[in-house]
Amino acid sequence: ALLDEGDFGGVSDDMLGEWEWQLAGTWSLNDFYFGLPDARQDQLQNALDSCTPDSDPADCWNPFYDGPRNSAALNDRVIGELTVDTGVQLSTLGLDFDGPLVELPGGDLSLALGAQVRHESAVVNLDDDSNATDFNFLIGGPDWQAKRDILAAYGELSLPVAQGLELQGAGRIEDYDDVGTTVDPMAGLSWTPAETFQGKEASAASKVRIRGTFATSFRAPSLLQAHGAQTELAPIRNVVADPNGDPVVATTDTYLALRTNGNPDLKPQDATAITAGLEWAPVDGLFTQLDYW
Repeated sequence: ALLDEGDFGGVSDDMLGEWEWQLAGTWSLNDFYFGLPDARQDQLQNALDSCTPDSDPADCWNPFYDGPRNSAALNDRVIGELTVDTGVQLSTLGLDFDGPLVELPGGDLSLALGAQVRHESAVVNLDDDSNATDFNFLIGGPDWQAKRDILAAYGELSLPVAQGLELQGAGRIEDYDDVGTTVDPMAGLSWTPAETFQGKEASAASKVRIRGTFATSFRAPSLLQAHGAQTELAPIRNVVADPNGDPVVATTDTYLALRTNGNPDLKPQDATAITAGLEWAPVDGLFTQLDYW
């Protein structure tokens, strides 16, 4: 949300008076809860072990569809509910400045600067049976919580070196208190040759625009990937020969619970991106574009 904005027109009559500033912040909360029924391993085993001639029939668990039905009290003792209560918060506060620096043949040399602070947090709470990994099918898992603070600074420069020719440069640095620091630059070019050599009077049909960018970027590991824990069900597949002679047929017979734990030593992923493009509008109503990335 925009908190406040303004300019420097009241303090300067030169180009500084054309500069603008903006203060913005956000806060968000994602609160998620769900529950699934499952059998408690220890209680189920005890109930199965109670199916002997010397045991109380009310304590004997019948796993089949026929035969005596299990009592409501026994059902309540054996069948529990895996519950997960998750809360994820994100808050940001940023301050931006932008405006012209000097006048060049192609226009104003403009600069944008900014800084931002972000705070992320996650809290995941499971029930006691899940914490004890006591469920027969879904197993369960531990509670976990994590938080991080991120400081960022960035800048962007627009350099119109000549009529129809503009260079762009940008950079961003972010410091995560748990996964380290990243620095990413960007360089770009936009050129309309007809305007460079003929000025604004160049015909529309001659205005071919060439553009391209080079940039690096990153993606930091999430709080779950760096600090969390999660239990998932992976299918165990039974692969058999197809009777019609096709290669194989895979059927899912059962599942295996797998625990994934976060790795606090994970570093951000890096990427390099190159783009190039060509635009041309030879006649009114026709626009053509060719892109490479």
